[in-house]
Amino acid sequence: MMNLISETHIAPSGEERVLLLPDWSTFDVSTVVAEATILFDEGRALADSIASLTHPTFHTVVLPWEAQHEKLVLVAGTLSHLKGVMSGDMPDVLDVADRVTELYAAYDNDISMHVGLYRAYVAVRDNTSHFASLSDDERRIVTETIRQFELSGVGLPPETLVTMKQLRERASALSVSYENNIQRYTDAWFCHVTDASEFDGIPASDRERMKQEAVSRQLPGWVITLQFPDVIAVLMYANHRPLRKHVADARRMIGSTPEWDNTQVSKDILVNAHAQARLLGFEHYAQFSLEPKMARGVGVLGVQSFLRAVHGRAFPKASEEYARLTAYAQDKLGISTLEAHDFLYAERILREEMYALDLEEVRAYIPFTKAMEAISSITQKTFGFSLLKRTDIPTWHPSVVFYELRDEAGALRGAFYADMYARKGKRSGAWMDTLITSRRTPNGTLVPVAYLVCNAPVPGESGEAYLTHDELVTLFHEFGHTFHLVSAEPVHTDLSMNNVEWDTVELPSQWMENYAWVPDVLRSLSAHRDTGLSMSDEMIAKLLSSRHFHTGLSTVRQLRFSLYDLELYSTPPDDALDPTALWHSMGDLDVRPTHPDDNMVNNFRHIMSGGYSAGYFSYMWALALVAQAWEPFEFDPMNREVGARFHREIIAPGASRPMEESFESFCGKLNPDALSRYLGLL
Repeated sequence: MMNLISETHIAPSGEERVLLLPDWSTFDVSTVVAEATILFDEGRALADSIASLTHPTFHTVVLPWEAQHEKLVLVAGTLSHLKGVMSGDMPDVLDVADRVTELYAAYDNDISMHVGLYRAYVAVRDNTSHFASLSDDERRIVTETIRQFELSGVGLPPETLVTMKQLRERASALSVSYENNIQRYTDAWFCHVTDASEFDGIPASDRERMKQEAVSRQLPGWVITLQFPDVIAVLMYANHRPLRKHVADARRMIGSTPEWDNTQVSKDILVNAHAQARLLGFEHYAQFSLEPKMARGVGVLGVQSFLRAVHGRAFPKASEEYARLTAYAQDKLGISTLEAHDFLYAERILREEMYALDLEEVRAYIPFTKAMEAISSITQKTFGFSLLKRTDIPTWHPSVVFYELRDEAGALRGAFYADMYARKGKRSGAWMDTLITSRRTPNGTLVPVAYLVCNAPVPGESGEAYLTHDELVTLFHEFGHTFHLVSAEPVHTDLSMNNVEWDTVELPSQWMENYAWVPDVLRSLSAHRDTGLSMSDEMIAKLLSSRHFHTGLSTVRQLRFSLYDLELYSTPPDDALDPTALWHSMGDLDVRPTHPDDNMVNNFRHIMSGGYSAGYFSYMWALALVAQAWEPFEFDPMNREVGARFHREIIAPGASRPMEESFESFCGKLNPDALSRYLGLL
């Protein structure tokens, strides 16, 4: 069993705050299945015990569940995390994680459809005097948990409940298959290059990383992988068009090769989702998906109307941008027909010419350590919280850095691990995940702990990694999620940011991206790799002027993703369902032509296995909130008074109240024109 590290910190108020962490060096993948099985059995026994209570109360029903959940997360949750970041160094972790996921699906079914446990929560709610004595937070936990039980199908007839359990377990297995097909193909594919001329245009730092990858495989020359930094380096910078095509084709085939094919898996996921929704009385899965979201009030048709309204404003601008790009590619780059593998390359060159801005030169000014220092400074100046790096905390990889978050009084409020660099076996992309949520225990209040994960290029010989501006924006985004978790005030697991409505949870993260465009922030975080100098005012001005470059193109692409997702999950499938054909049929939503071999659904992780099923619109929906929430900061981004109000109204409540209520407390009613202005469409 993995050891745990527990530290008690005394806040200036006298409150005891507990930092509970895994000792990663003692993690043994071979024991996890047995440990998780014991915890699953304990959880089932606890549910039966609570169900037998004669007079259930909040303290005898909810609090034991929080403690049990935490024990389970420290076993199954850490395994799931390591599957995402360390499968290259831990070859057994994929199979073991799959087995635990299978066991967890069965356990989750037993708990979420446990009639006796559900009735215990209902009894707490219906005990009028007891329920009235609870705090607002405690009452919200009870009512929201009851709703979750009911959305799980706990009220279905016994025979239908059995079917629902089977469908949910099947859904979990399909998600695992989908993810594994993507990860295994991504890890297996590589391109070995020995002709240096093919690398013409690729930045030296990227070439060096690819050379080191070749050395690690005992090969001459260079090795390109499907890790994000490699793909972007080739597609944006390689002058050798066949190399761009080769890498783009390989990326497009993720989830679509004979050995790792998600075609049928994707169809099965859709069929399963709709079957669950119909058992619960919904017309289709999209309707069910909106039930716990802010957008429930407008329904699927309302969300589609919102998306198409934004699309109507973005499409003309996107058409102009694409016409200019194709003309530029023909006239200046000799590319008569702009193909998918040319887009990022031509776009980058056009952007650099239009704004006299060398994006690779910008990267030379953004060292990762300075970026983290800037995040610390923003957090301190705007909100009064400080980030403190600790080097004595065990991590799962030498490159991972651990940070504490402390408030103005010096009290420990939370912590997070920053795992920033790409490596073999690490899932692509960037994300935040939860290790520990805050709750009160007999030994003190547990502070929340998060994982902040990115896939920036590994540090070069200097020991420093340099970020593109896009990677800087991504870092700020994921820190926004992290800050939301670790600085929120509720001390109950069910009120953490993990339970904020899914279509609003991106508000803090997308809001935080704005700081990557603040001149003072860019000056403070920049230090050229050779001279140590900060970005000049001229470079910053050029970068800021390029912020809305191709905003029409990027917006219509996001809207196509969102509308496709909703269409998939609002069209009950039959044997003739062809998600790929649907994707191609919606090509007129974008101005960029769709590649004929594009099987988007086979590697669209967000909507097939990542929790955004019939919810990808959440990014644009939340961005409408961000557009208005940033306005008070526009001319004074680190105003402490406004920052304190933003934290108090948006961040601190976590899921203790609906985000719509939090938003209106800070901004007032939503202004529909704010988003178009924010995106540069007006």
